[in-house]
Amino acid sequence: DVSLSLLCRRKPADANQPTQASKPVTPAPASMVHQKTVLVLVALACALGGGVNAVADFNRNINANSDGGDMASPWFYHGLEGPNFTTVSDAAKYSIRSYPKSFWTATTVTGKSMDDAGSEAFMRLFRYISGNNESKQKIEMTVPVLASVIPGQGPFCEENFTYHFYLPAEFQTNPPKPDDPRVTNVVLDAMDVAVVSFPGWMNEKEAISHGRDLFEDLKEDNVAFNPDMFYTAGYDSPFRLTDRHNEVWAKIQGSASDATTFQILSDGGD
Repeated sequence: DVSLSLLCRRKPADANQPTQASKPVTPAPASMVHQKTVLVLVALACALGGGVNAVADFNRNINANSDGGDMASPWFYHGLEGPNFTTVSDAAKYSIRSYPKSFWTATTVTGKSMDDAGSEAFMRLFRYISGNNESKQKIEMTVPVLASVIPGQGPFCEENFTYHFYLPAEFQTNPPKPDDPRVTNVVLDAMDVAVVSFPGWMNEKEAISHGRDLFEDLKEDNVAFNPDMFYTAGYDSPFRLTDRHNEVWAKIQGSASDATTFQILSDGGD
């Protein structure tokens, strides 16, 4: 029986969802999607209460990412930088991916719904990449917004949501220290994950539905996985109206990070 208290409802997968391309991931020119990315991400900054300054900072972040030429990424990165991965297997119901060790900025929110936690966490992390750090350094926006979800142990226990922004290559080993004590730079160890993807908008209801489907499919296929947590990965602003892509990940047991989700970097990455 699936042990996650959050995973309470099953919903059929969307047959029209885009298919996962290639193994490993292949190059996609950032210039082709830059203008569209600017529009949707600026709208997100405004919608989440960042105000005029946040919109300007968001635009500068994306502009800074526009002159890097081609980058190795799948289509759903939409020209932004994100973690490398290799597709180990790609079945009809889910894919298995292998991710190397990587570096992220993270913050944890408890005692709220997933949707409210996501909005609060996003703004903490967005302020960090907008210069709310020891070096006052602007950092480009990346994908995905990755959330680890650890359900409470009972109906009145608090869920734990830890949201992550992927650190660009130049900050992977020496990111600036956050000014906000609720924000930390962390290392996610190498891990293998089972991934189910779906179009539309990511929210708590969709995460629960697709997460439960994934857990049940893995049990049916006798794939060992960690049943006590899962990840959600969002790649789009809520204002991207087409080509949307969302994911739920289950960590395959035996991954290098199966016992420890992350470790905190020392101050400033030193």
